[in-house]
Amino acid sequence: MGNELNTPDAGRAELYDTMSPKAAKWLLPDGSLVSALPVLGGSGTGGEPGGVKRPVLYNASCATEPAEVVKKLVGLPEGYELEMGDILMVLFTGGTNTAVACKFTIGEEETEYPILFNGLVTNATASAWKLNGLFPFYFDGENFNQLCYAKEADSNTTYTGFFDQNLASMKLVVSGSRTIDRYQLVLEKSDGTFEKVLTGNYSTSKTKAVNTAGEFKVDGLMWYYATTTALAANAVSTATTNHRQQTHQAANFITYTLNGEDHLTPYSWVYLVGIPQADPMVFKLDPGSITSWYTTAKPTVEDGKVYIRLGYYSDGTTFSLFADHPAYWFKDGLFRPYLT
Repeated sequence: MGNELNTPDAGRAELYDTMSPKAAKWLLPDGSLVSALPVLGGSGTGGEPGGVKRPVLYNASCATEPAEVVKKLVGLPEGYELEMGDILMVLFTGGTNTAVACKFTIGEEETEYPILFNGLVTNATASAWKLNGLFPFYFDGENFNQLCYAKEADSNTTYTGFFDQNLASMKLVVSGSRTIDRYQLVLEKSDGTFEKVLTGNYSTSKTKAVNTAGEFKVDGLMWYYATTTALAANAVSTATTNHRQQTHQAANFITYTLNGEDHLTPYSWVYLVGIPQADPMVFKLDPGSITSWYTTAKPTVEDGKVYIRLGYYSDGTTFSLFADHPAYWFKDGLFRPYLT
């Protein structure tokens, strides 16, 4: 007793022999497969074979006027009861929201559920949840947590969520060597201060000089300075325009930081190319040319360089800076994590 499901009989031995041990344990004595396998996040019916699993993803719509704080959700299945773990895809058909600290209600129910963004009550103003925009919300048992960026247009990136993370709460010290001007990629130096990757002032030129003297940390913080006012040398910056992750000014990133994108392969990761120093966790940007310090081409031979993933290049107008920057090199015949 207790091992019947794992012991083949004459009627299912052939099927059993073709399956891995992990798969075979789901065979029933009659040779059929257990049909009630677990469903992601779903609440079940006791786990009995053939039981119906409750889904966790639902579609809803909201036609509430933009200025109304309480947003009514309709279009859910008849008899729907909200449960923790549910994800609702909400289509906003009433117009682009202008209210703040909004809440959801479900159908004719009076219970109001706060809408959170980044763990906080959504302070949505103009352009949030645009007309006919579709947005996902996760229910944690008390609140709805928005799972993506809220706004159609956002020039000051006050909302620092899924697609755009700023460093406004941090004190970042500018290197004494030079100012940081508009739309520049900024790297952390070995002394903990920050310098831009280009040495000259901003311009649309594709031949701007590269900072090949600065010694930067392989595992250092990178950010994008997305405004027009320069940061002076030795300044301490806590601006909301210091972006660790950035997609909204991608064209400026390409124009001002990358000296153009002519040599990049569309739909590819972009890597900083560095020359390791005596301390292998410190590098200088590749000095070969005005564009040799970044690339979409992975090395195929050992070249002694470190490749630090910067972001993703989609096409001639879109570059996305990512928040995490793993380092790689070509070693022992493979493009692999750096120094492993």
